[in-house]
Amino acid sequence: MRSSSTGATSPPRSPLSTASAVPSEAPPPPVASSKAPAPARNSDPASLGAEIASTQAQRQAVELDQRKLQQQISELQANASTQKYLSNLAVIKAVQTPIFQRDDDTSKILFRADPEDEFEIIAVKDTWFHLRLENGADGWVRASQLQPPQEVDDAEDAAAALNFTTPNQEVKPFEGDWAALKGKPALFVFAQPSRAIPDAILGQSQFQFAKHVFTEGYREATHSDQPMSGVVVVFLGNKGGVAAATLADIRRWRDGAISDKAFIERCSLDPPESFHDVSVGTGARNH
Repeated sequence: MRSSSTGATSPPRSPLSTASAVPSEAPPPPVASSKAPAPARNSDPASLGAEIASTQAQRQAVELDQRKLQQQISELQANASTQKYLSNLAVIKAVQTPIFQRDDDTSKILFRADPEDEFEIIAVKDTWFHLRLENGADGWVRASQLQPPQEVDDAEDAAAALNFTTPNQEVKPFEGDWAALKGKPALFVFAQPSRAIPDAILGQSQFQFAKHVFTEGYREATHSDQPMSGVVVVFLGNKGGVAAATLADIRRWRDGAISDKAFIERCSLDPPESFHDVSVGTGARNH
């Protein structure tokens, strides 16, 4: 007789157990969102304050760098302009100076220039100066019709010009008590230091710059339709001071008719101690 264990048949499998043996289909991958998650905002007041302070400090640093860069650009431009004036500009001396087409007195006269007119020098040939005119044209002028070079004075002029800026200028009546200009229209130029200047040389630097402005102001006045009798330089720095001169004295000084010392004595300096390291003697006048 067979044992019951050998004759027993296996029970049928359930559908669930059969299904579990078949590998299931993998779920689809999640779809990535097209929008980036918004950054988490720090709601801590202390942290927000620190971030604001850091941003402001960075902005101030950038603005400071920009100001320094602009100052360097201005100084380089002023220096380049001054060097051009020192070495490569011809300044007309006489009234109705003829500008010729060629280096020949019999050639065509292109036009007649006025005193203080400036032209770039292209070349020098014997007693003639080859000039670059407006619109790319060129012409020739006799050397005797040009102002003599003033290399030493202009070099000092150039150095002084780099120490100050002129934020504003205007033509108005002179309201001071100086009789030479009282009630007369003058060109007022307001100046302030562009860099730190030691007190020991500040007065001299201010007057050197005033002389520079006197020269430039005289040129402007001779080409202006506005009537002017003088040039006044108002210094806005800590030392302050006002320097004034008449156009007549500036012209005589530039033409060499009066010495530098005589010119200084004919100027108005107010107060004198603002120009204390200039040898002004007792002749300098106050407003």
